[in-house]
Amino acid sequence: MNPLGLTSKFFVESSFEKWIDTRAAGFETAELVFPPNAPEKKMFAEAALRREHILAADLKILSAHTPFGPATDPSSANSAQRRESIALEKRVLDQIADWGISIAVLHASFEPIGDDERASRLAIARDAVAELGEYARNRGVTLAVEELPRTCLGNCSQEMLYLTDGGTLAQMNFDFNHLLKETHEHFIDAVAPYIVTTHLSDYDFVDEKHWMPGVGQVRWKQVIEYIQAHGYTGQFMFETYEERAIPGKHCTPQMIMDEWKKLMGAPQ
Repeated sequence: MNPLGLTSKFFVESSFEKWIDTRAAGFETAELVFPPNAPEKKMFAEAALRREHILAADLKILSAHTPFGPATDPSSANSAQRRESIALEKRVLDQIADWGISIAVLHASFEPIGDDERASRLAIARDAVAELGEYARNRGVTLAVEELPRTCLGNCSQEMLYLTDGGTLAQMNFDFNHLLKETHEHFIDAVAPYIVTTHLSDYDFVDEKHWMPGVGQVRWKQVIEYIQAHGYTGQFMFETYEERAIPGKHCTPQMIMDEWKKLMGAPQ
């Protein structure tokens, strides 16, 4: 059975007690997020604190999310900014490896990216993925490039296959609420062998929302059965947030788990 996990950024403020409640709700794993757009020292300190809370609550950390944002873009056409971004990603990969986390999730770009520069930016990003993928492998970590929405690079299966060279340079993270150009089934058909972890949240098929599954339009039981039928055995990592999971309401891990069981048709 695929373990169920929760992003470390679900809680606005982390605490040991909140993660104890998360474990009691039935979650087994967590993804450790290195906060984007934060000074490096603060970013590492925040990740370390949340890691401490998660492990103390007896959850496993199977994946970590590297930083991303306008200042951390491995596809940047500015070579100095790109080298700084790649250097930061490597320092984060070193910490991920030292903490014994096996998967690192990477955003291959930020946005906006215009049609006139897309081909060149894809080539730059592919080179960065190759460099970071090799670096991660040498540290015992699997790099998983995340498919992204809108004008970001990797917004469809074709671009994901290009960026990873069909799983040769890196593997993939499948974010269920990022697909805007193809169906979940089409994406799974194209890249299933390379998916090593996931991000689960719901949306309206117009743009990413990071809602709790069941709030948006994803046909969850059908899609989950589809990816499992394609051999996926990794974690189902819920990437939603307590103040955004349900529009206008505060959400808890127990609420997510209860809704997930309903969606999957499991006994309550």
